[in-house]
Amino acid sequence: MLLLTMSACAPSQAPPPNHAPLVLAYAEADAEHLWSLQATTSDPLQLMMIEAELGSRGQFESGERYLGSRTSSAVGSSRYARPTPTLNDKDCSDFASTASAQRFFLSAGGPTHDPHGLDRDGDGSACEWGTTLRAIATSRNPAPAGVAALPLANGISGGITCDGVYSAYANRDRDGDGIECERPPSTASIGVVPRYVPTYSVGRVHVRGYYRKDGTYVRSHTRRR
Repeated sequence: MLLLTMSACAPSQAPPPNHAPLVLAYAEADAEHLWSLQATTSDPLQLMMIEAELGSRGQFESGERYLGSRTSSAVGSSRYARPTPTLNDKDCSDFASTASAQRFFLSAGGPTHDPHGLDRDGDGSACEWGTTLRAIATSRNPAPAGVAALPLANGISGGITCDGVYSAYANRDRDGDGIECERPPSTASIGVVPRYVPTYSVGRVHVRGYYRKDGTYVRSHTRRR
């Protein structure tokens, strides 16, 4: 009888909040309204839901606004306790995108609760959604030429390559001359010094890029006659 009484008095774990109605409401909102809220809301949960919804639609930026502009700095910082998941019916591979996984995670009680185990590190981003946010933010605010991009949560560096693809090691200035994503010179011009090409500026000429005898490449430039 005593054991039964103690069991009845023992506190039970609170169920996760039901955020599904909120997530559904944002799913029915038009993109222009969502982008407006993304820039102005002061509610962290609302901001997370809005970005997940926009990301699931494939909308990562709009004018001066972009996903991760206000949230990417929190990626990788463990802020929520993550006990053993109570459900094992979902996995990151079940979702079409990291944004879709984030939207489901929030509807199921995230970021404070994670019954399906989609946010094991407790930073509030499910299934590498945070990595996606960091990549978008980095592409909009790239590091100066020759400077490594900001490290991601797992310690590697990431960014957008000159081909527009996210890479863990994105080097946009391979020759270190301060110019990003420049095309290499044609091999047909190796060893050939082109003629001076006059421009419309009085007293100045344009010189095409060429190779010196020692093999170094001189970029095209303008100089006085």
